[in-house]
Parts: sequence; C-alpha cells; structure tokens
Amino acid sequence: MDHRLIFLDIDGTLLPPGDMLIPESTLAALDCAKANGHKLFLCTGRSRVMLPAELTAFGFDGIVCSAGGYVTLGEQVILNQPIPAPIVRTALDAMTGLYRNLECQEITYGDPLDPAALEGPAANSELARMREVLSGLYDIRPIDEYDGRPVYKLSFMGPNAAALEGPRKVLAPWFRFVVQDVFGDTTTVNGDVMYTAVNKGQAVRAVCQALGAPLSDTIGVGDSMNDLELIQTAALGVAMGGGSPELARQADRTCPSVEEDGVAQLLEELGLA
Repeated sequence: MDHRLIFLDIDGTLLPPGDMLIPESTLAALDCAKANGHKLFLCTGRSRVMLPAELTAFGFDGIVCSAGGYVTLGEQVILNQPIPAPIVRTALDAMTGLYRNLECQEITYGDPLDPAALEGPAANSELARMREVLSGLYDIRPIDEYDGRPVYKLSFMGPNAAALEGPRKVLAPWFRFVVQDVFGDTTTVNGDVMYTAVNKGQAVRAVCQALGAPLSDTIGVGDSMNDLELIQTAALGVAMGGGSPELARQADRTCPSVEEDGVAQLLEELGLA
C-alpha cells in the first residue's frame, strides 16, 4: 500500500463546530490509517494555544496552525511566519468597527464586548452569545494587554456584513476576509482575516519538503474557504459535505458531513483505514 500524507482541518471536518472531542468512530479510522503507515496532520486555522489537549493527545505526525503560518513536524518547528508587526498595526486600525481577535501561538487577545451591544433596542444578543461561546472555549485576554508578540492571524465578529466593507478595502493588499456561515437567523458576521503571504497549501509543501515526500502522496480535507489552498495544493482535495459550496466546487471530490462521520467514511472508501 502506498503511504499517504493526510492533512485534516479541525472545525467542521474532524469536529462539529464547538466540540472538542473527535468522535470514537473517527478516532478508530485515524488509528487504523496510522497503523497502515499513513501520516496524519492537523491542518487548522487555530493557533497552537487553541488546540485542546484532548485533540493533540492522539499523536498526529505534525500540526499546521494559524492557516499555515506555524507548522510543526513532531517536536520540530519547520515553518514560522508571523504577520509583520507594521501590518498588524494597520489591520488593528482598519478593524476598529469590529470585535477583533489577535491570535498568537501562546495567547489570544480580543476586544471586550461593548455593553451597548447588550442593552436597549439595538441590543445584539447573537453577537453577545458568540462572544460568550468564544470566551468560554478559549482564554481570550483583553486586547489592550497585547505586548507586541508575533501575531499569526486575526479574526473578527461584527453586527452585519456592511461593517466589513471599509476594513476589506483598506486591507486588500495584505489580507483576504473569510466570512463563516452565520448562526441562525441573524445578520451577525464572524470569520478570519487571512494574511495572503501564508496559507495551508504552502504548509503542505513545507511538510513534503521536510519529509522528502512527493506532493502526489498528499490528501487534504476541509470544509470552509480557509481550506481553499489546502484543497488546491493536495494531490487529492476533499470537501466535507455540509461545508462551503464554493469549496466543494473546487475540490476533487466530496465526502459526507462531519455529523455523518465523513472523515472515517472517506478513509475507509480510499482503502486507507
């Protein structure tokens, strides 16, 4: 059996959004693939500090963090490309109308929720709920405590799509905005501000180079548009069912959704597990 390098997104791919534990059936398929000699890599937009111990305890062969800005192979860091500090400052200034997160490898900083968003006729309960969920999952420190350490990705929440128009225009030379699906019937938006000099595709190439493996041995699996370069770069790009329709159009094939244990079904259908 030829050995494959399998790059797996986390949220919406290995885990339903908001979950922290890989389903047992998926774990069994991953174990089988690993026993068959295939190498498994997490390939996520999350920073290192946002990876729960329950997830990393599986023993992945490497981890792509921050959408390709920070890559490890075992204990070795093979790619470390934060956003240049002046560009981070430009982004912060341009995004003042949004709730901003600065994602470093050791800590995340974020804007506190404005009390006006919680009270009165203009209250945005959905924005408050999303912020509460994020704060419960991750230790987000106040953004005014930011100490200048390297930043690898920015993310945002906002009251509506119109709030993104100005920041998008100003930051177009350096970033692209990836807007996630909204929660229920709401105008609230959230997503990532992706530094265009790094991406998950370049991370796949870095891993292949470090291992001396051909790109033809790679498989990439994801669900959203921050997985686009992963899907385009891997020899076999797979989009999760129920994910971004545009990503599915770009992919070589699709598999069932995360709720249907799509990764396990994919590995079994490909004869890898």
